[in-house]
Formats: sequence, structure tokens, C-alpha cells
Amino acid sequence: MTTFAGFTDPYTTTSFDSSRFAPPIAQFRANVIDELDEQEFELLLRTAELVVQAQAFSGVRLGQAMRIPSHMVNRMTRALEEVGVISAPGFDGRRQVTADIRSLSSLLTTIMTTRGDGVSATRAVA
Repeated sequence: MTTFAGFTDPYTTTSFDSSRFAPPIAQFRANVIDELDEQEFELLLRTAELVVQAQAFSGVRLGQAMRIPSHMVNRMTRALEEVGVISAPGFDGRRQVTADIRSLSSLLTTIMTTRGDGVSATRAVA
């Protein structure tokens, strides 16, 4: 008879980020983030939170929700793709949200620590 007294179900643990089943945090190029000025960087953080929480992405809806012009939507879309929040466009042009709400805190921390100029040092991660 086999007992599973020491078995821990990884899908019910509260520390998902430390689980071996946690989605990997994307490794991204730091220069994408360094190209953004202070306001664009803050917009990237807010946009990443919005997209991950909604688990949906549309450039048109992003522009409407954040009230930003189309050139800024394109810049945010490129940055979100580079940091691993959304996928590259599929054959139908749609993008999938690749970041999970459980890894949002780790993703935002990684984005903020990658930024070398200390712009986001005062922003707290939820």
C-alpha cells in the first residue's frame, strides 16, 4: 500500500511563483525598456497590469481604455510583446496574453529592476 502523506498538489499551493509549474518569466531585451521615457515607462506598467488582469488584448481597445493615440498603442504593443505579456500576432493577427495573473507581481518586478535609471524606484508592486 502506498501513502501520499508528503504529497503537495502544486495547483493548490498559494506560492505559485515558486512552483516548478509556474510559467517562466520571459527574458527580454533591456534596451526596449530603456528606449521608453519616464511617462512611457509608467504607461507600460499600467498597460501590463490592465492586459494581464483582463486576459485579453486588442490594440483598439487598449487605445480607448488608456486614452492614448495610435502611435503610442503601437509602441506599447511592441513593448508588451518584448517583455512577454502578449504573444506575437498569429496567422489571424490576434495576440494572446501569455502572462498569468499569478505571475504579474514577478513580471512587474522584473520589468522595474531591468530599468537602469531608477525611474520606477518609487512605484510599489501590488
